[in-house]
Amino acid sequence: MVSQKVFASWLLLNNKGQVTGKIELHESGVLMMVKSVRASVHHFNNPPGWATDTKHLSRLRALAADSGTPDPFVRLDVRDNYVSRTMFARLSQFDRFGRAMEHGHGHQTVLADRYWQGEAPQGMMI
Repeated sequence: MVSQKVFASWLLLNNKGQVTGKIELHESGVLMMVKSVRASVHHFNNPPGWATDTKHLSRLRALAADSGTPDPFVRLDVRDNYVSRTMFARLSQFDRFGRAMEHGHGHQTVLADRYWQGEAPQGMMI
């Protein structure tokens, strides 16, 4: 995987005004939302999957339309104790298979584990 220079980025804030991630537009044209999360806190068990703020997905969708990016990525950098991994999903997967939830942290969209990839999709340079 080759690193690409970030052309532009936008911070993502939660309901408390805390930075929870960012959206990056790379020189190569790759647009992705990037979030660092702790599995013990951010992984849902029922349904088993990962959630993100629905408003962040809406922002990613709007930036994709503005930049002409057909199907941007969501990247999770998962950190827990001695474990770290990176997972990828496409915005279109959230649109097709995401499940709306509300657990006191604002509107979230959960994408089941089976839709996340452990490696960057083929041909993606980040």
